[in-house]
Amino acid sequence: MFDLGLTSRLHQLFEVPRGGRDRAWNAAFFASAWNASMEIGDPPFFEGPDGFVYGRFQLPHPGTPFDSNALANQAQLLVERGFGAAIFASPDANEPEYVLSMGVIDSLLRFDGWDGDPLDRQDVADAVDPVFVQDATDPGRLVATRDHEVLIGRPTAAILPPHTARALHHHLTRGWGITDPRIALLVDPSAAAPRSLMIDRRREDFPDATQIEPQVRMLLWYLPPHIAVVLRPETVDLAEMTPLDALFSPNQPEISA
Repeated sequence: MFDLGLTSRLHQLFEVPRGGRDRAWNAAFFASAWNASMEIGDPPFFEGPDGFVYGRFQLPHPGTPFDSNALANQAQLLVERGFGAAIFASPDANEPEYVLSMGVIDSLLRFDGWDGDPLDRQDVADAVDPVFVQDATDPGRLVATRDHEVLIGRPTAAILPPHTARALHHHLTRGWGITDPRIALLVDPSAAAPRSLMIDRRREDFPDATQIEPQVRMLLWYLPPHIAVVLRPETVDLAEMTPLDALFSPNQPEISA
């Protein structure tokens, strides 16, 4: 932690134009960003254009003194408050070079890597008889080609730790207007993301169908990569789902910047 060599490496990486930042660049970034010595901005938090709150981390000007900190040192506080992190190339930069969602920070904390739990991803692209195919009228939606077994149960802390449950509860009550949000774990071994969080909203509960995908996609910000979010189908009884506020302590402080 507080490694100045990694700070220099980030300076070098941020000199690469955004269009040239490929998979190798991404790997080098994550190998450096966690323990690099950085300073915290003033103010330390800001609301991004997406509506989420981020901690501001910035690289110091070379050769100038600064109060050293590190993403690894602040990560637990960030996820407990429901925040992400934005890394800037310098104290006077206006645009971040890289933004990490709360879910990615949680992945780095719990799985020692940015790509989530290995249990939440599998390669089904080469399946001879795929269960899911793209909807011909909506390429962003997958449809099942045949009946298959799925399991529904209660999420554990390994899937939905208290800080994530609390942040989702805040989003669903304040953003979606759900008084008592409920959730379930859906396990589908045939899917590319075998484990999904089911939210107690049906497609018909949205007054504007065009807003379903962007609203659901926002929930992924809180989750490690490769955990999907699905809406409740008619075949699932609301009573089978777990109240979200049962998964975190009511004594935790309110989420705010």
